[in-house]
Amino acid sequence: MLDEHKATELAAHFLSWAGGQMKYIQLLKLIYLADRAALDKEGHSISTDHWVSMKHGSVPRETYTLITDKEDPSTPEIWSLLIQDLVDK
Repeated sequence: MLDEHKATELAAHFLSWAGGQMKYIQLLKLIYLADRAALDKEGHSISTDHWVSMKHGSVPRETYTLITDKEDPSTPEIWSLLIQDLVDK
């Protein structure tokens, strides 16, 4: 199960390195790579997300959903409060 706080913090970290903006597929790949490296080194991922294989390779499934799905405005998620729209493609 995704730890949205950890996933959001990880995404914010990568976005800050990139000057605050990047394509969402790049962000997903960076999160995936960081999670895999942590899993190999520490025995657990950072975001606690599960990975799925997609057109451009493996991505963190629930983080992908946070980026691409529009949420109910009456119950904003941590992600949408801290991360602005990402550049498509």
